Amino acid sequence: MRSGKFELGASANGLAWLHCSLGGSRVMQSQSENEESAGVIRWRPHRPIFGWLSIGMVFGAAVVAVLSVLIPMYGSHGEDGLAFIAVGWGLGGVMCIASVVISLIDLARRETPRWPAIVGLTLSALPALGGVYLLCGAPW
Repeated sequence: MRSGKFELGASANGLAWLHCSLGGSRVMQSQSENEESAGVIRWRPHRPIFGWLSIGMVFGAAVVAVLSVLIPMYGSHGEDGLAFIAVGWGLGGVMCIASVVISLIDLARRETPRWPAIVGLTLSALPALGGVYLLCGAPW
């Protein structure tokens, strides 16, 4: 059996560490007693949930907008066909507004990696402005 050397100390951020040299170097960290009694949990970055949801909403809005243009080509003509386009673009705009809000929530939560939220925000910003125009200011 090998004899080992154990060292116990504290780091600058208040975490206790234990170093054991039994042929390899393994470091075990635990919370200090003050953090344990206060119920403080160490910060970890959030998983990227909202960024991927934002990208999914953008692609869903694109599918709705394309389908709303394709439906009048295969059956409805005239004013009935224009109703599908207006409703589809309005629904796509609302989905892009939701995508902007979701990506801003992701950026506020500081999820890592951040690129899904940035891509979702970039792809949905201009269509979201169009959705706001259709909802609030379009001359119907």
